[in-house]
Amino acid sequence: GSSLGLYELPNAGWMCGFHKKLGFYADEGVAVDYTNTGNSANSFNALVSGASDYGLVTATTILPFLAQNPDAQLISFYAVIPQPFWYVAVKPDSPYKELKDLKGKSIGIVNQCDTGYFAAKAMFKELGIDPGSDVNWVSVGAGGPAGPALAGGRVDALAEWDVLSSVIEKLGFPLRALPNTPGQQHVIGATYGTKRATFEKKRDVFARYFRAVTKSTLFAYNNREAAVRLFFDMYPEALPKGKTREQAVTDGAAALDVRKEKWFPDKSDADQRIGAQSAIEWVNAVKMMDYEDKFSDTKQLFTNDIIDECNKFDKNAIVDMAKSFKL
Repeated sequence: GSSLGLYELPNAGWMCGFHKKLGFYADEGVAVDYTNTGNSANSFNALVSGASDYGLVTATTILPFLAQNPDAQLISFYAVIPQPFWYVAVKPDSPYKELKDLKGKSIGIVNQCDTGYFAAKAMFKELGIDPGSDVNWVSVGAGGPAGPALAGGRVDALAEWDVLSSVIEKLGFPLRALPNTPGQQHVIGATYGTKRATFEKKRDVFARYFRAVTKSTLFAYNNREAAVRLFFDMYPEALPKGKTREQAVTDGAAALDVRKEKWFPDKSDADQRIGAQSAIEWVNAVKMMDYEDKFSDTKQLFTNDIIDECNKFDKNAIVDMAKSFKL
């Protein structure tokens, strides 16, 4: 169950292996039926009820849900984006060099439920800047509408995330990212979660399924164009309207380029296994969301129980396959 739906392009990174030309999921004896839940609350309720086996998790969605539903027994088990994918950006010629320079300025956000907003708030607090009184938050929407807002001076900076920023730049509004604060450099990005009882019951299926996800991710990293072509070949309805297939592939590969490094642990992380999570990443996520009083033991929020099995394959063989692959 996912509020993003099946046809969102970032899915190409871990779904390309469904294609019969790769066969990663078939090799593991697994498949999936996607359900568009409409919003994250519906996704979590589907997990709790058992209507969905797993779903996409971010700190900005699961922590509020668990705070209100402490007995939900949801757990994160595979980090599909283990690194932060958000930042604050300004125009290239902007005089602002660091986040502290934005005190008293206007910051464009998607809305006050978006990850970019929560992350920017946390970073300002870390710098001793009151996000409630020292910053003016302006909802400018996702991607396209944000560019003119920044270029026209309606806002001084944008607090969005990588793929949205790439859309803004493609529309002719170049950006310069400001460095994240230390507290936002080791924060869990996006993971997959499930009900603890479902994980225990279907552990073997999850291990095989997410080994196929891991293979797909490694393939896509080494051949983004092929991953996008395979995705569109399986799901032609995902092709954007008003673009040729070749233009859609080019734009899709560029979107994956923006995200690809974040599919893997940061090079400074002690655990370099694909899909792994750490306590500090969740500690920082809890701080970002101001939930320290609700989640004193973040180890209860995640497990790495299947990660060894997810990484148990010949990675060099997948890399070689990707580099030589032609659809």
